[in-house]
Amino acid sequence: MRTRKPTFLTVVAAQCVLVYSINLTYVQICGSPAAVMSAGTTFTLKYASNNDNVFVTAGDGTLRVWELDVANRKIRPTECTLGQLKRIVKCMEVRKPFLR
Repeated sequence: MRTRKPTFLTVVAAQCVLVYSINLTYVQICGSPAAVMSAGTTFTLKYASNNDNVFVTAGDGTLRVWELDVANRKIRPTECTLGQLKRIVKCMEVRKPFLR
C-alpha cells in the first residue's frame, strides 16, 4: 500500500468546511458552509483515495462531494440528492476507484 504525503488539512468546524495548505505553513486556502441551511450537522469527512482535491462530507440529512480549486482559492460542493431518505451518516469509507 502506497502512502501519500498529505497536502491539505481539512476541518469541519461550526458547520463550515475550512481547507488549509500544509505545504504553505497552514495558510487557509478557502472555506464554505458544510451543508445547506435545511440540513443538519456534518459529522464525517473523507478524502478520495486517488485525488487530493476531492473529498466527501456527510451527516444529518447531508451528503456532499467537494472539489478544491487551489489555483483560484475556491471550493465547490456538489449536493448528493437523497430523495425521501432520511439518513444520518456518522461514518463512511471511500473505496477505490473514486472519480476516475
